[in-house]
Amino acid sequence: MVSYKGFDTKYITMQCVNAKPDNIKVGDFVKVNENGDVFLADVGEAFIGIVVGINDNYYTVQTSGYCEVRFAGETLPMYARLTLNQRGIVQVGTGTDAPLRKVVWVDRVENHAGVIL
Repeated sequence: MVSYKGFDTKYITMQCVNAKPDNIKVGDFVKVNENGDVFLADVGEAFIGIVVGINDNYYTVQTSGYCEVRFAGETLPMYARLTLNQRGIVQVGTGTDAPLRKVVWVDRVENHAGVIL
């Protein structure tokens, strides 16, 4: 069996001090404001990473490495600028400065993909 899990994975701990967190949950795509606080990414926005753990108002965010995501749209190209489509779901962003992400595999039936952030 082949597994990509753990490949080049990096995490950072973030906090939301200056404002009330947006009920952030594990699996949410998040952004950072100018104060360094973590918030839910808005539709069409780039994201810094995916929340993988929560402890009070501290959030463990995966910022690189392999992850599996749900996507909206017909498919994802091999390299895609991913932005948020809706909570927990990404899409190919157009006209955005989101970084290119490597798409390893795509399941078009279940709309899941393996991505390297």
